[in-house]
Amino acid sequence: MAIASIVLPLLFGMRISEVLADPVRVDDARGEFIEVQATQEQEDPSGWRLVVSGRDTLTLRGAPMGKGRFLVAGKAVASENGGFDVDILQASGWGIPNAGGSLLLLDPGGRRIDSMDWSDAPSGSSLERCTDGSWRASERIFGWGDAGTPGEINSCDDSPLRQEWKVERLERIGDSLVGSIRNVGIEGWSGIPARWMRNDIPVDSTRVSCAPGVATRIAIGIEGRVGSRSRWVLRLPPDMRPQDDSLGVWIGDSSAGVRICEIQPGGTGPEWVELRQIDPTPLLLQGWTLGDASLRGKVPAGVVLAGGGRIVLSQDCQALRAASRNSAFACSEIAPWARLSASSDAISLRDADGNLWDSVHWEGSTRGWTGDFTRERTAWDGPADVDVWVPSDVPGGSPGTPAAPSVGWTDFTGESHSLQVVRRRMRLGDAGNTIKMVVRSPSREEWRIDVFDMGRRRIARIHQGASPRNGELEWDGSDGQGREVRPGVYLLLVECGPVKNPRWRTREWIVVSPHP
Repeated sequence: MAIASIVLPLLFGMRISEVLADPVRVDDARGEFIEVQATQEQEDPSGWRLVVSGRDTLTLRGAPMGKGRFLVAGKAVASENGGFDVDILQASGWGIPNAGGSLLLLDPGGRRIDSMDWSDAPSGSSLERCTDGSWRASERIFGWGDAGTPGEINSCDDSPLRQEWKVERLERIGDSLVGSIRNVGIEGWSGIPARWMRNDIPVDSTRVSCAPGVATRIAIGIEGRVGSRSRWVLRLPPDMRPQDDSLGVWIGDSSAGVRICEIQPGGTGPEWVELRQIDPTPLLLQGWTLGDASLRGKVPAGVVLAGGGRIVLSQDCQALRAASRNSAFACSEIAPWARLSASSDAISLRDADGNLWDSVHWEGSTRGWTGDFTRERTAWDGPADVDVWVPSDVPGGSPGTPAAPSVGWTDFTGESHSLQVVRRRMRLGDAGNTIKMVVRSPSREEWRIDVFDMGRRRIARIHQGASPRNGELEWDGSDGQGREVRPGVYLLLVECGPVKNPRWRTREWIVVSPHP
C-alpha cells in the first residue's frame, strides 16, 4: 500500500511517479529504480534530491525536461538491470527496502515537494502513480519480464494527452503495405513524419496530418522489395505513450529466415546457441529473445546477423572464444541467460515483435547431451525434430562455423579392423529402413555391438560372436525385449576381441526417427 502527497508537485513542477523496490528478474542491487516526472517545464533539474527511507540520498541531474517527461534513476546499465534505460546512474549508496519504505522529493532549497511510502512492495512489479493520485502495482511488462513502465507513461495513467498518436493497423493489400494512424489526443497535428522501415533500414518517409479522433491511411508499394522474408515497420516519433507508436509485420516465405543450428548446454565451458541466417539479407537482431517460457534473454542493440551467416549467442563470448581457440566468429552475449539442462529442456527464438522463428526441445536421457559434444542441426526445412540433430564430431562443436561432415568417434583403432555405418538413420515402423553397418577383422575374433542411450545405459545388443557373413549387420530399432526404442540419438559401441581386453574398439552415433 502506498500514500502520496500531490498538491506541492503540481505547484512546483516535479513529482515521484514510479518505484521498483523488488525486481525478480535480476537482484535488487541491479534492478531497483525510481522515476520522477516533470509536471511543469524544468530548465534544470539539477539539485533536486530523492531521500530513500530517511537515510540514502540521490541527487537529480540531466538536461532540461519538458512537461510530462521523466527521469529514471537506476544502479546499472540496461544490459544488466533488467532492461530499462537509465538517466541517472548511481551504482551504490542507496537501496530501496521491500517492506516499510518511503521516498521524499526535495527541491534545491530543501523543501519537501512530494512523498510516498509503502508497507509491502509487490514482488516483480513497480508501484505506479495513477491519474487519481493513488498507487497501484504495474501490469505492463518491460525488458526481461518484470512489470513497470520506466521512462514511459504509467499503465494506470489514463489522462488525455494534448498530442498522442498510434499505429493501429498494418496489413498487406496486394502489392502494397497499408497502415492506419489514429489521433488519440485532444489536439490535431500536422506534418508528423511517418517512416517505413525494412529490416530496420529506412526506405521511405511521409508527413501525416490528422484531426482528433480521426484515423489516416497511408500506403507504400512493396512489389519487388520483399525478398524471401523481411520485417516491415511503420514508425512514428515517440510520444508520451510510445508503446503503440510503431507496428511491424513479417512478409515473405516463412520457411526461410533464421534457424537455431547448434546448441551447447552444460559441459565444462560456457553455454551457447548458434543461429544461422538462411536468407542472403542481413538482419538486425536488436530486441530478439532466446530462452524458455519463464526466462528470456534479449539480444542487445546493434547486433546484426549477416546474410547467409552465423552468430553465436552465449553467456560468455570471451571464454567461448578462448575455449574454441577461434576468435573470428560473431558472438553476442545476451542477458539474462536461461540456464539449459542437458537432459531435458526447450528453447525458442522470437523476434522483437514476439513472433516465433524457431524452437527446439529435448526430453529424457535418449535426447540428452554427452560430455562436451554439442548437438548440430542437419536439416533446415520443417520442425527441429529429434532426428535432425546429431552430436558434433569433436568436443566443443564448431561455434560460428559450418559443421564438418561427421564420421563418428574413435577411441582407438587398428589397421586391420574397421566399422562402416552404411545407414546411420532409421525410421520406426518402416521395415526396410534399418541401421546398417559392415565390420571387418583379420580373423574370427568375437565381435560385440551394443546400443547405448545418451545416459550410457545399454538398450540392446545387436551382435555377439564371430564376424557375420560378408560382415553385414542391421538393427531394426528394438530393445532387448523386442520393443521399439524411443526416438532419439543413440551410441553404437563396437568391440572386437576378449571381453576384458578387447583388441579394437570404436563408437558411432545413430539416429532413430519417430513413426511417420
